[in-house]
Amino acid sequence: MGTEVEAPVRRKSVDPEYPAEARRGWIQGTVALDIVIGSNGKVEDVAIVRSVPLLDDAAIEAVRQWEYHPAVIEGRAVPVVMTVGLGFSLPGAEDWVIDPEGEALLRLDDFFLNMGLDGSRTYSGTIRNLGPGALYGLEAVVSYLGEGSKGESQPPRDIEPPVKQKNISPLYPELARGRVQGTVVAETIVDERGSVGDLRILRSIPPLDPAVIEAVRQWQYEPARRDGVAVPFLVTASVEFRREGIDVSEYIVSEIGRVVVSPILDLQPGESREFSISLPPPETGRYFDVRLRFVVDEGGRRRDVPTSRQKKTITS
Repeated sequence: MGTEVEAPVRRKSVDPEYPAEARRGWIQGTVALDIVIGSNGKVEDVAIVRSVPLLDDAAIEAVRQWEYHPAVIEGRAVPVVMTVGLGFSLPGAEDWVIDPEGEALLRLDDFFLNMGLDGSRTYSGTIRNLGPGALYGLEAVVSYLGEGSKGESQPPRDIEPPVKQKNISPLYPELARGRVQGTVVAETIVDERGSVGDLRILRSIPPLDPAVIEAVRQWQYEPARRDGVAVPFLVTASVEFRREGIDVSEYIVSEIGRVVVSPILDLQPGESREFSISLPPPETGRYFDVRLRFVVDEGGRRRDVPTSRQKKTITS
């Protein structure tokens, strides 16, 4: 497009579909594309200018369906090239709840915390089923994470820490090697079987995030134990990508307890329900990182569907 050519006006727009893998990895960003708009107003060609790997295909698929009123020069419709950007964001991303298998999509609206005079806590909000199917056996759980939640690398004394048995190192994406550097931080729960469960990106570098997600999900541990009983642990992995190579470090945080609250009625697609969770005052002098979780029981399978909303409280 030259300076004397007015930008074509879009007459048909199709929104991109957010890829499930990108949702699960909390990947957001803007994909920039050069598009060729033909004299008939349809998009004839697309080229990536700025890439967000897990979002590129969705952006291209959407843009190819756009239509414009064609550009006109001296009364004649002509093809033009223009650059467009498609932004991918999760509105209120911290309030999204996403099942690791991509089967259950929930959203928490107006999720807030009230503090009582006695130090008690009440979590309230609305849970909405965004998925295509009904959700059964839904119940809310509150997990307390302590001790190492402040960043210490050592677990409490009464806990035998998990021991990694299978380690997969991230691969430096070829398109990013030598051009993109930095540190990606991911967080995951290692369950009682030693398997890596839900994974969340805490510090994102979009071109590098997929490599971290793919590697960490394959890690396997001998589970942590308290008094001989396997217990879940929070593992935070810091993966530094630099020209000289990749450096991976990790620290572990114990889950010191859970409170299971009353079940929530079945949710049909599009339905929503209000909920309220009241908790007694926490133990004096303890540090808590409280996370609201939901457990889905469908077809005999039970699995945690954690929120990303955290409420850190320090009592005295």
